[in-house]
Amino acid sequence: MKRFDWILATIKVNWANMTANRGAFAATMLFMLAQNMVYFGLWVVIFSKISSLRGWGLPEVAFLYACGAFGYGVFFTLFGGLNLLGQMIQNGELDTYMARPRSVLLSALLQRMRGDSMGDVITGIVMLALYVKPPMESLPLLLVLAISSGFVYTAFRLIMNSLAFFGSSGEAGENGFMAFIITSTSPQNGFGPFAKTLLFTLFPAGYVGLLPVEIMRHFRWDFLAYQLLGSAVIFSFSLWLFHRGLRRYASGNKFLSLR
Repeated sequence: MKRFDWILATIKVNWANMTANRGAFAATMLFMLAQNMVYFGLWVVIFSKISSLRGWGLPEVAFLYACGAFGYGVFFTLFGGLNLLGQMIQNGELDTYMARPRSVLLSALLQRMRGDSMGDVITGIVMLALYVKPPMESLPLLLVLAISSGFVYTAFRLIMNSLAFFGSSGEAGENGFMAFIITSTSPQNGFGPFAKTLLFTLFPAGYVGLLPVEIMRHFRWDFLAYQLLGSAVIFSFSLWLFHRGLRRYASGNKFLSLR
């Protein structure tokens, strides 16, 4: 209970800091919304020329964007330190959090909020309203799929950051995560068997893109179970990798081999 109270108090303080300058906050949020809509506008143009892409139409691609953007936005707004974690590991800046009687990971992730990620949340809502237009009874399922997608985004970002414990560069982590975002927001239904295997194992973008869309198109309980179980496994692995790396961590970005 004390940890939960601390998390809520930290989020409250971070929210106050993020919205202290309301004009800047609104501008940052709206800029991200506009950027996302411009990117999606390319698909609007494509589908004005064709009726479908390997069975997917504009509503499916819109849901792909909406589900991912909403889930990403929620987690990356709350855990604004996630994008800074890899650099902190490389620079030996986790010492401050290790000295506190709190979770090192939570302390690092909750150091700030990201106003631009709120634009992603709004993007998801706008796309659902304008292009997907789901029935009200499907909203709980949409929320479950979006949150599970957010867990996958968070997990993969944490995995990329945690590789810094083992000598990977921050640039490599950034490139890996950007590739993940690009893949997860692209139609994956036309990929071959080998590529789809990668999408649900080493490069789990399928849990953000392909599987949520297929669940909405043709609901199946086993598909939903795969989505939730896969998200949980990936997230658990990311936590394990971070804490494994933390055991190797030493001040000043040096690493000690465990014997």
